[in-house]
Amino acid sequence: VFIIINNRSIAMISWDNMSNTQFKNLQISNLTFNFITSIVLVLIYNQPLWQLLGQLQKGTSWNAVLFIASFFLFLVAVINFVLNIVSVKYLNKPIIVAILLSSSLAVYFMNAYGLFFDNSLVQHSPQINPSQVTNIFSYSLLVNFAILGALPSVLVMCTNITHSPFLKECKMRFVIAGISLLAIVLNLTVFYKDYASTLYTIEKLALS
Repeated sequence: VFIIINNRSIAMISWDNMSNTQFKNLQISNLTFNFITSIVLVLIYNQPLWQLLGQLQKGTSWNAVLFIASFFLFLVAVINFVLNIVSVKYLNKPIIVAILLSSSLAVYFMNAYGLFFDNSLVQHSPQINPSQVTNIFSYSLLVNFAILGALPSVLVMCTNITHSPFLKECKMRFVIAGISLLAIVLNLTVFYKDYASTLYTIEKLALS
């Protein structure tokens, strides 16, 4: 609690009331929120991928810099395209929370154990016995899950996401989907050889 002194009055204001009022006034549109989420997922939740790309793109040539920038735009466009399709009004927050929680675990295992999550890993997951699962859990896993999973999820659930009228939002989603697809096609067209070589190398590392 603090006191505001004006020329004529003294008012007592609670920090809690003030923060709640300000927080409720913070709004963000559904489409903008999806775009920001896409950027966050690419930058923060794909650290092992960026480290691997840095190793594969030896040196700091303009071609390497442009390819990494292209890869970033490609991933943002793909994720944003998917989110704008699946994140309808009442499923937007639950879907993004599920992505954040699962991504926080995935990035931990990739950093800690060098795992690549592909179809073969998912297919063999039922063969893992309880003792192996117990050995995986650690204090660092809980910290990582809290910072990259739980806290962002709470922030998402507390965010006031606004939605436009149905027809208007459908038109905006269509435009954004078109822009995302255009960005994907342009990236693949310009850097086709680099993408093919990089994805082939990543697949070989995942299978090794």
